Amino acid sequence: LKAGLAKFPRCAAHMAQVQTDELREPVQKYLTLVVAEMNPTDKGAQRFEASRDAKFKERDRLVQRLQDIVQFGVAEISVAALYQMGELYRDSVQKLLDAPIPSRIPGYVLTKADKDALKNQLKATVAPIIETAVEAYRLCVEKAYEIGLYTEWSKRALLRLRELRPETYWPVDERYSASIPTPKPDGYAAALTSDKGIRLLPSVAP
Repeated sequence: LKAGLAKFPRCAAHMAQVQTDELREPVQKYLTLVVAEMNPTDKGAQRFEASRDAKFKERDRLVQRLQDIVQFGVAEISVAALYQMGELYRDSVQKLLDAPIPSRIPGYVLTKADKDALKNQLKATVAPIIETAVEAYRLCVEKAYEIGLYTEWSKRALLRLRELRPETYWPVDERYSASIPTPKPDGYAAALTSDKGIRLLPSVAP
């Protein structure tokens, strides 16, 4: 179907936009999903893992839908979708790093070393997810370069890459970055160190 629509760009653009609009509410709901306390007890661990898995499952479902949108081949919307993929991965990382760690469990008070060990487990878990987010942002920027299209979303993707890989991605030209707020440093980065006429998904808050 998508291959056939390539012969009719207006139809492809319409379908891509419709599917983009349909993702608005699911994305908003996804952003409200949090990861439960990282409690080392058996029951606490089960709650943590269940909430983590639910977050990841919904993220992967939304990413697949964004990948389907990219397949329509509509340049502006594809760039936006790639950026949104990175943001979905980024949000799942942030929610995981924000998981509370208790000060005590029945019969035991957690030491600083205990808490640090749990935090390190979280950081180890998110490392490959961060790499996936970086790849999505990179593809977004590369797609924009390929087609000579510079939008709010490709600029934001480059800012994210600067945040996460400053040794690889140099500062963005002030002429087109001044109006885009620089993403704030947070636990996500520390873990390792609408275009007009197009109705895009809401951006995940930095």
